[in-house]
Amino acid sequence: RRGSTAIDPDHALFPFQLYPNPAQKQVTIAAQQLKGYEVHFTLHNPLGQLIRQHLFPLKGGQLEQTVSLEGVPPGTYFARLQTQKGSQYQTLIIF
Repeated sequence: RRGSTAIDPDHALFPFQLYPNPAQKQVTIAAQQLKGYEVHFTLHNPLGQLIRQHLFPLKGGQLEQTVSLEGVPPGTYFARLQTQKGSQYQTLIIF
């Protein structure tokens, strides 16, 4: 149809949580209803430089993984979670 917008639930972006946020020594990544076999997590600084990178297998479409933040200086970072459906971003504050 012209002039209308529809959202296909199979292609809607997936939400994910980062906790605690602000974080200090580690952060947990949690998401549900994911499709595919793996999830790629990256953490970038404000300059876009890659700080952390992890590839996690998916089990039953769910993810709950803890990532160490040891050695990451305090500041604001951008966390990206990528699946075959696309990417989602969140801000992570490390103190």
